[in-house]
Amino acid sequence: MESLDYASHQSSLNHRTAHADADGRVRYVISGRDPGVQNWLDTAGWAEGSLCARWTYCSEYPTGINARVVKLDELDRYLPPETVRVSPAERARIVAARQAAISRRYAGGS
Repeated sequence: MESLDYASHQSSLNHRTAHADADGRVRYVISGRDPGVQNWLDTAGWAEGSLCARWTYCSEYPTGINARVVKLDELDRYLPPETVRVSPAERARIVAARQAAISRRYAGGS
């Protein structure tokens, strides 16, 4: 249950960084390779691990969580067409923003 390097890898998302699809569902893609979708969770090189989901201060809680293992090259068959895409340049900006925020929070950086 040790956290991954969440500063250098997008290994967590929250209510501000995760995107809900038009049907209200939030779909995460967990992969060691960036699939180019907003809700990607990076395994940071680990082949196995645990996933923790939490809801705090919610007015409504999810009724269930489902998971499915799919091949990365078949991913688009399982995601809705409106899935938010992220380019490599955008992902680099997202990770840089994570690093800056963590630096500010823990190291007093700017």
